[in-house]
Amino acid sequence: MFKKWLVLTTICFALIVPVTSAMDRINFDNAYVYDGANILRYTEKKLLNLYLKDLHEKTTAGVGLVTLPTLKGQRVEDRAMYINKAFQIGGYGKENGVVILASPEENKIAIDVGYSIEDAIPDVRKKQIISEIIQPEFERKFYTKGLYEGTIICIMDVANFYNKKINGLEYKEIPPVPKTFIQKITPLNWALAFLFFLTGIIYYYATRKPEFKCYLGFGGDFRDFDEW
Repeated sequence: MFKKWLVLTTICFALIVPVTSAMDRINFDNAYVYDGANILRYTEKKLLNLYLKDLHEKTTAGVGLVTLPTLKGQRVEDRAMYINKAFQIGGYGKENGVVILASPEENKIAIDVGYSIEDAIPDVRKKQIISEIIQPEFERKFYTKGLYEGTIICIMDVANFYNKKINGLEYKEIPPVPKTFIQKITPLNWALAFLFFLTGIIYYYATRKPEFKCYLGFGGDFRDFDEW
């Protein structure tokens, strides 16, 4: 029994320690940006912290930007989720935090969004920000530009979700949220459904067999003739 308990404890310790130690190395310093990979310029970092502070004060939601030199074999999506939950990005217990995590040396980027604001930054939006905004700049080694623009989009999406304006970003334009596959084909679906319905009605009336009504006569009363 003791051996089983020891093995179980060892396994749990092995799983928890890497994540915990990774969390210990991150220090936001009462701000919202942690540049562990040392790739962000001071000016953009300062601007982002100002915008992020204003966002948090107006909505209680939070967006955290984290860069790490390495993920040490961990999936970037998992690490982003751990950071979001461990640091309670946003309001405590409100699940309204967003974490943008990048490891430029490993070319890994992820965006984790809290449960209560998933509609603010849906999956199609996350994919758009990563593949169209951040990733192209990473390929050109313009790390600050990619992360700055990607973070600004997240800030404005969250602010719009709460119907708030961020000081300094009132006139900033961002790309629209792309439509999902279902949203794109919905009008076509309605048109096809109506066409099939109309075709079915036409086919029904075109192939329907005519009905003949028969008079049953005397109703099957077969008495002898002399009994009538």
